[in-house]
Amino acid sequence: MGVALAVVAGLAALVVVLFAWDRGRDGESTAQDQPAIEARAVLSPRNVLFGDTVTALIEVLLDRDRVDPDSVRVRADFTPWNPLANPERLRRDVRTTTYLRTTFVLRCLATFCTSTSETAAADLAPARVTYTAREGIGSSGRRSLEVRWPQLVVGSRFSEDAAQGAGATATRWRADLLSLPAVSYGFAPGLLLALLLAGSTSLMVAAGALAYLALLRRPPTQAPQVDGPPEPVLRPLERAFALLEDPARVDGAPQQRRALEFVARGLVERGDPPLAWTARTLAWSRQVPGVEETSGLAVRARSAFGEELHARPE
Repeated sequence: MGVALAVVAGLAALVVVLFAWDRGRDGESTAQDQPAIEARAVLSPRNVLFGDTVTALIEVLLDRDRVDPDSVRVRADFTPWNPLANPERLRRDVRTTTYLRTTFVLRCLATFCTSTSETAAADLAPARVTYTAREGIGSSGRRSLEVRWPQLVVGSRFSEDAAQGAGATATRWRADLLSLPAVSYGFAPGLLLALLLAGSTSLMVAAGALAYLALLRRPPTQAPQVDGPPEPVLRPLERAFALLEDPARVDGAPQQRRALEFVARGLVERGDPPLAWTARTLAWSRQVPGVEETSGLAVRARSAFGEELHARPE
């Protein structure tokens, strides 16, 4: 038991060391490889009809140790699209990272946004994100990032197909193939495997320890107690005589009446019809036969049965 607990403790210590080492290594590599600031542009939806509104987002993710978040400015020219309201700004701080989002709502009702064809691609001018780098991290001062917008597709509401009554199924779809980022892991596979192995081993050891303790605490099995030899089972004839001598009479004494009838049949077989007739008379009497009558009949009938009454089956 002590060896098992020592093994579990050793495995737990090894897992903690591996976890701390892996997290420390990941933290160092992340801090060195991650850029100080990143920005991207998002248009939603990407396919619109003339007169629809478009939501344009500029999302910025920065490291506050290297970039001053209060210095970040977003400049964007959406001509010929016009903002419907002032841009909305959102900020979220998590540890040393800051997330900034600037939201524009756009619409174009000018002739520049119309087209004689079904669809037309609109390329918006790149937005620019300016910021101030903190001192001590490379060269400090004012810097900027150019953020390119994805292509916007504007469909005409009065195309040739629409004029001819083409349905919605006739709409031509455009595919926007984006380059996916490289595969990354939020948790190192090697460390995860070590944790799973250590956890499964610990569970197996704990299950064995619990089973061992359950066996130790299990009470010893006691042999069944025997009070004595079982009472002998009465034969039908013996039971009939016992009922005739029993003083109890319940609900018209049906058991005693059946016993009288049983004894009467036996007396007929043994050549004593008068005594059998007396037994049947008591069995079928209107009043309940008294114990004096049934017990007296039993005494007289015993002599008729003789040794057969006292004989025991082998």
